[in-house]
Amino acid sequence: MKDFISQHLSSLCEVRDMENELLTTGRIFKVLEVDSNTEESRLAVEIVSPDFEPLPAAPYDLPVKIILFGGTHGLRVIGGHVYIANKVFWRINKIRNISDLERRDFFRVKVNAAGKAYRQSDVSFEEEHEPVPIKVIDISLSGILFRTEASFQIDDLIHIFDIQLCDDSPAFSTLCTVRRIERRPRGGDILYGCSFVDLSEKDEDALFSTIFKLHRLELQKRRKRL
Repeated sequence: MKDFISQHLSSLCEVRDMENELLTTGRIFKVLEVDSNTEESRLAVEIVSPDFEPLPAAPYDLPVKIILFGGTHGLRVIGGHVYIANKVFWRINKIRNISDLERRDFFRVKVNAAGKAYRQSDVSFEEEHEPVPIKVIDISLSGILFRTEASFQIDDLIHIFDIQLCDDSPAFSTLCTVRRIERRPRGGDILYGCSFVDLSEKDEDALFSTIFKLHRLELQKRRKRL
């Protein structure tokens, strides 16, 4: 594990708690081997500010997730516990690997973006389909939550497109499957929770880069409010 973490030295990273709340962004400054009773928890990493701003405080031994960027194998996720957290650097020890399945589930960001959607089964050569407008509520590597006046059903295959998550990101489009539906008691828009279908590694990396930008902007806003 030390080898692949070392590939991310000087790379940007994101630190989140186990409830997926963004704690800070930073750069991987150092990879350390420390005394430990088990081989799995011998590694520690030190994180410094990416922009020379003071880092926030964090409780000792807080379990965290670290998202690593910039290595030769793309983004990776590791877990650990906060050992030192001061304004200059964080040291996180008890480093362990986090599975790809878990990785996909905990990157979720609230957004306010418009897009379009249509049911894939409605597409035919005889007639053109009419896409419906959607409003995106949140998005992750696993799926998307959006609202619309249109009526879809559980397990419908939906094509979503023309979604601009932030000003400097490319328009996002993909296939997704409806997994849950929330109807309002008084009518109006319906909420659809969908999981992505066959999201390519390239699209996943591009999506995560955008999610990371949105998290970083939110963190900057929080710091300004403090």
